[in-house]
Amino acid sequence: MFLTDDLRAAYQRTGPPVPAGVSWEQLAGLPLPTGGPAAGLGMLSIFPGFLGSVDPQDLLALLQSATDVREVGPASEPGWPGTAYSFTVATKLNGPGHTPVGLRGTVDVDQQGRVRQLDGQASFATTVSQVEITFGGFGLPVSVSPPPASQTWVPPGA
Repeated sequence: MFLTDDLRAAYQRTGPPVPAGVSWEQLAGLPLPTGGPAAGLGMLSIFPGFLGSVDPQDLLALLQSATDVREVGPASEPGWPGTAYSFTVATKLNGPGHTPVGLRGTVDVDQQGRVRQLDGQASFATTVSQVEITFGGFGLPVSVSPPPASQTWVPPGA
């Protein structure tokens, strides 16, 4: 996962610090967080970059289990009709700070039940991040190369 300035700052505050000269964090995998929809969406609000790595069907299942989901009308792009939904979830993380986290926005779902677009705001304490993700090319093969090892950091215990 690309190390954003916010993620670097979070590591700096809570440790361990990210070494200079690295731009990527190596993660063992990105399963959706456990603990119910509030915990899952709350975790995604802390690290909105995870949203681009989550399978669209898993994301849809997580969004459907949120406490406040409402149909807002039709949605479409060339080649697919669907429905737009608004969603809101807010929770507090356990721990000494009981940090408030949340994710709210809209999600467009096509008639086959696939997430096509997600727009929203992710909040972690007082930091708010805009999230805009478009999904497409379902079923097409992709080729992905990892970043060079010299630019990758593996956090202790990962």
